[in-house]
Amino acid sequence: GWRLFRIDDLTPPEFFFGMVPNPVATLAVDLIVKPSEELDGSPQAVVNIGMESDTTEVSHKIESSDGDLFSAKYYFTVSGSGNVKILGTDPSGNLGESTVSIVAYRINPGEPLFAADCDNRFEIRGSQPIGKETALVFGYSPPEEQSFDHFEWTPLGAPFRFSSSDRAVRTGKYELSYIPSTSPNNHDKAIIIFQRAAGTWLPLETWQSYRGERWITYPDSLGTFLAAVGPATDQFASGILPRRHTLAQNVPNPFNASTKIEFALAENESAALQNVRLDIYNILGQRITTLMSGVITPGQYSLTWDGLDDSKRSVPSGIYFGRLTVETRTLTIKMVLMK
Repeated sequence: GWRLFRIDDLTPPEFFFGMVPNPVATLAVDLIVKPSEELDGSPQAVVNIGMESDTTEVSHKIESSDGDLFSAKYYFTVSGSGNVKILGTDPSGNLGESTVSIVAYRINPGEPLFAADCDNRFEIRGSQPIGKETALVFGYSPPEEQSFDHFEWTPLGAPFRFSSSDRAVRTGKYELSYIPSTSPNNHDKAIIIFQRAAGTWLPLETWQSYRGERWITYPDSLGTFLAAVGPATDQFASGILPRRHTLAQNVPNPFNASTKIEFALAENESAALQNVRLDIYNILGQRITTLMSGVITPGQYSLTWDGLDDSKRSVPSGIYFGRLTVETRTLTIKMVLMK
């Protein structure tokens, strides 16, 4: 049959690009390309990671009411940052080209998850080592179709999306850091990290490191993140992370019915989360109860002891000790219960 095209068409096609987890292969992604117009054939993707360059045909065509999409499965064999260059020709012979920055990290079994964006603005770390199989974490800057709807906040650069074809890696507890080129020099300003969810940007509780060089949050999944600067009075601007682990004296002390115990957990440069226990002991060194036991993020914490043991029985008057254990370090306070 005949194909019609405009002879005076001199505008090359543009391409929107994305990467999504492959549902089967954990070390592969699906490259998604959406051209701005009809193409003469399929687009090509030139993937450049580190010193490696590879060209693949994005040939699987998906027809939709919003225009045709093309997809191709792609295996990452090396780790690093680079780009994907999309090439395609329209029926008038105009060659279009679009380039998107990407990262790919192959995480070996037993290693902690770590990934950074192309400009080293965002860094993400996992709380647990990868399991028995090598995992792939990849990322790119998504198309700027996601309007930022928090008017008091000004975005600091483009968003970045982290994902993985391994379902076990996509969710968990993570430490996400944003490293700005310059930090706000106004005490009324702070940086907050937002995560894209359900079609909107959700603010995450964000801390400033005690050195002041990065801003940190602890999301429950990989995803698309954006840093923005705005008022420090916002409920999600949580201040500065503690510089060291501390265990404050309980208040009140002596106490009758109950007492409050506060402690601070400092950031750990080698792990996103830390194992923490807060136990109560009597003067004989016997453990009475445990107020906390688990893996938690850095920050400020407050717990209450109601003078009961593990069996919910009231303990007698006397001297007790609160012992905070963070990994291998222990802090202790002396408490007096008077009835």
